[in-house]
Amino acid sequence: EPRVESYINNQAPQLDGALRTVPEGLELKEHGWKWVSQDEQPIHFGHAGFAHGWFTNEHHSKKHVQHMGANIFYGHTHAFQAFSVTQGNQPKIGMSIGSLALRRRKWRNGCPVAWSHGMLLMYLLEGGNFIHQFLPIIDGKTVFNGKLYSA
Repeated sequence: EPRVESYINNQAPQLDGALRTVPEGLELKEHGWKWVSQDEQPIHFGHAGFAHGWFTNEHHSKKHVQHMGANIFYGHTHAFQAFSVTQGNQPKIGMSIGSLALRRRKWRNGCPVAWSHGMLLMYLLEGGNFIHQFLPIIDGKTVFNGKLYSA
């Protein structure tokens, strides 16, 4: 996590080596998950790229597509937004997929956040093409294939 490393390097050098890394702390390897650092992103499955994300401006999904020149799905802003553009004869999609995080953030001192709950389903087709489906989650509920699911 770059923010933790930066804090330790700039504000608390006495903590260097005292804290476990995020992958170690979450025991990702032990649970069969691979950690993909920010420097290794985006990762690709077919023609779909996935990353934490970089931009937070008003039209961040457009900025991601312009920056990548390719399909990119990310969660950096914790809010849903989508943009598409046709380059050649292929559409390119940028989509911020929201978050599953709690919307009450103590560090915001009670101020509301513009986060939205949602998740993305991705179907990878032969040849690298894909079909994606965003599922908004409202008050703990979403609909998939005509069935209502509740938390």
